[in-house]
Amino acid sequence: MAYYMHPDLSLPEDASVIWRYMELWKFQRMIQENSIFFSRADKQTDKLEGEYPEGMLAELERRFGGGIPSDDGISYTFHEWHTQKEIRSRLVSCWSLGPSESRKMWTAYTQSRDSVAVRSTIERLKNCFHDRVEPVVWIGKVRYGEEENTLPSSISKWNVNFWLYPFFAKKDRYRWENEVRAIVNIALAKQAQFVHCLNGCYIKADLQILVDSVWVNPQSPAELRGQVGAWLDNCGLGNVEIYQSPWDCLP
Repeated sequence: MAYYMHPDLSLPEDASVIWRYMELWKFQRMIQENSIFFSRADKQTDKLEGEYPEGMLAELERRFGGGIPSDDGISYTFHEWHTQKEIRSRLVSCWSLGPSESRKMWTAYTQSRDSVAVRSTIERLKNCFHDRVEPVVWIGKVRYGEEENTLPSSISKWNVNFWLYPFFAKKDRYRWENEVRAIVNIALAKQAQFVHCLNGCYIKADLQILVDSVWVNPQSPAELRGQVGAWLDNCGLGNVEIYQSPWDCLP
């Protein structure tokens, strides 16, 4: 897997800090597999994940009026292709952009005190995918709200990759997440070639590059920090700093 810069995607500066909040068992699996878990777009909690603006969808339906042929011998309309093929093959890893942790993110994305946040940067996320094999990894900042997702009336002016477009857009109510996401495209039938489950796949990444530090849940017991440290040592990541999150200081 290798990061591929796409002209349709915007990113903040390389030094910008990003966070990934997760339950402890997910973190343990991550470092054991030396991988990042990418969840299927159709399995996201946001049920509108991957939705096209109505005007764009109508024009794409018109443009692909002759149907899209598939290896299964069926010709799909654009909407059928998107819902039955494309959205199931797009796998997403979500990160939150910000200089420090967020109390709201801890609360929204972890369910117990046995959880951690991985601190990284845009540069580290890009560079941790350095094996020059398929699939490629696209990384970009999510666009929010109607204004950001309104396109010109003429499709000839849409200077955008319409396959990637809907997977980097969310409703305005999610703006507080300040999300940066990495996406891979793996056909559903090929996902079994990876370490996977019903909800997604583990994509190989160099965690020595990716992980800047690990922050344990601010309400976790004192022994959790030692447990996390032991896991990191066992997986060759003993140089990673571990911190107890200061709950009272979080925004």
